[in-house]
Parts: sequence; structure tokens; C-alpha cells
Amino acid sequence: MLLQLAGLATAVPAPSQLATAVPSSYHFGSLIPVNFSLTLSTSSSTWWTGHEDELVRCRPKDDALWFIGADHKTGTVLLLSFFQQVMALAESSALIYDLSLPGEDSQAKQQCEAEESPFGPSCLFGAASKGGIVMATHAAQHIPGRQSWIDAYRGHRTNRTHLRLAYSSRKPLEVIRSSYLYHVDCPEPWCADRSGSDIQAFRHDMVAACDPERCIGCVPLDQSVCSHAAFRTISPDAPLSYQELLQKFPARVGIMVEAWHMLDQLQDMREALSTLEGDQSAVTVDLDTIMGSGCQAEMTRMFQSLDSYGSPAACARLACADAIEGSSGSHSTSDAPEALTEMLLQHLGESEWVRNWLKATNTQRS
Repeated sequence: MLLQLAGLATAVPAPSQLATAVPSSYHFGSLIPVNFSLTLSTSSSTWWTGHEDELVRCRPKDDALWFIGADHKTGTVLLLSFFQQVMALAESSALIYDLSLPGEDSQAKQQCEAEESPFGPSCLFGAASKGGIVMATHAAQHIPGRQSWIDAYRGHRTNRTHLRLAYSSRKPLEVIRSSYLYHVDCPEPWCADRSGSDIQAFRHDMVAACDPERCIGCVPLDQSVCSHAAFRTISPDAPLSYQELLQKFPARVGIMVEAWHMLDQLQDMREALSTLEGDQSAVTVDLDTIMGSGCQAEMTRMFQSLDSYGSPAACARLACADAIEGSSGSHSTSDAPEALTEMLLQHLGESEWVRNWLKATNTQRS
């Protein structure tokens, strides 16, 4: 199967075109657990105070079902924060896929993670019987295969016949930069895990990705990682968490580890965006636009496509207020020094590894 990567027209081995003993670029889910835990604090939020009557209308009409998707560092926290508050005001709930919300039993009942896809029956039909919203993180890997699930859903009798999809994405280099800055000082427990099977496998593959005799047909690490003195302290048995692995290297080198780690997610995102082109029931938005001066227009466009009860412009204004307030939260990297951010983006943009692996086209996956 051909995978389309934007950029150069050079054919290169696919990350998954591997022998048993050699590493791929690690898929996001291999280190960050499926159904990972995320704690959101809404008790201290103020962005919606005084606007409850407007916010409660930022939800699907009675005949509509919304699928809201994002991926790591592309807007998961913002979208979840916003729609969780909408549903709370509506005294209803969204169904959440691949994301654990600790707390009361009523929150736990909002999950539909038993499905192989967030487009599966318990998610779509479950959401149709509740507030009409399915929210999924790691959404990109499921979007290309959505149509057969959607057709099956539409083939059954339900009041919510109009399915609309909104997907929040981001430029690949911005995803890598933000992921690196987040993971190098990460608040989530998995980042500090030193002994789990996933981090042990990651260390094994990281070492193998710098060994030409073992990395035949796999995605190698950038040479700046392999040649760095700190790399010699890494082994499969070394008790190092992912956060500690990144911290061993200077930023210019550590971000290349992050780029290798994120390569599969970025490919999934590219495929997802490709399959959404021309889909009149779907809209894609860009997180960096949302977090900047273009937020109002971008979010108005999203709510217009979703066809919300309330005014798209009013819903957009509230979502942008949520974005501003959330930019100072623990999941945001907006407080990183501007000079560091610009240096990392420039370094990625000039990287030969990025040109060869992230921007290659017609890559063959076995």
C-alpha cells in the first residue's frame, strides 16, 4: 500500500518494513498508553462564566451526531475542555474514546474504548443516545477506515442521521517541537516510567536504530543522536524513562529523538487529512491558527460545518476564550522561550533526516 508523505519524490523504506530485531519509528501509542489518563480541572475555569446560555447551545441539533477528533499535541485538551463544559451545562455527556477521565462513576461511563475504532457501534450509537458527540484522541489512525463504520451506522434507524466530523490537525514540525518541549518536562506518569515493557522496548529499538547491521530497512535515528556521547549511556537495561532519555541530550539532538518517535503519528495524520479532502460532511482546523490571531475565523468555520444549535460565531468566541485560558495550563508549551522555539523549528526545517524521512513521498509499507 502506498503512503503519501508530502515533500521530496524519493522512495525510502517504510517505518514498518522491518525485520523482527530492528526498530521502526515508534508509533505514538507504543509509549503513551492507549486510553491514557488526562486530568482536566474545570472548577477554576472562568472562560464560560456569564455565558452559559450561549455555551449550552454549542452542541449538535437533535438530528445530528458529531465526531470530534485530534491527536497528540493537536488540540485534544482544548476540544475536550470545551465540549465537556458544553455537555455539563446540557446535563448530558459526550462519549470519549482512547482517553481515560479519572473521577466519578458518571465520568467513567462516558467511555467507549472497548471498540476497535471510535467509529464503532458502541461509540456512534452510544453517543446518539446521549449528547450526540464522540470525541477521540489518536483519531488520525482511525479516520481513513471510517466509511464502512459510518455506512453501517446510517443503515440503522436512529434519530441522529446527520453525522458531521471535525478534525484538529497541525503542521508536522510544530507537532514535533511541541511534543519535545512537553515530553522533556512531562506531567504524565508514563513519561517517568523506567521499567515498563514499552519503555524497555523503546530503549532497545533506539539502540538498534543506530546500528547499521541491525537497522536494515528500518528508520534510523539521526546521526546527531547516534554520535553524541550521551548515547553511549543508553542500553535496553538502562533505567531511563522517556523524559530522562530526552534530557540526556541538548535540545538540538533531543528533538531528533522526538522526531523519530513521532514519525508514525505524523504519517497517520497525513493519511487522515488526505482522506478528508472533498468530504462535505467533514471540516479540518489547525491548532496553531486556533492558538493565534485567526482563532475566531477558524472556529467559526468549524461550528458552521458542524451546524450547531447556537451561533457559530458565538461558539467560536467561547472556544477561543477557552484556548486563551488553557494556554497557561500544564499541557501547554506556549511558555517556552521564543528563542528556543524558533531554534528548534529552524533546526528541524534544515535537517537532512527530516527531508529524507518526514518529507519523502511514495513510501512503501509492507
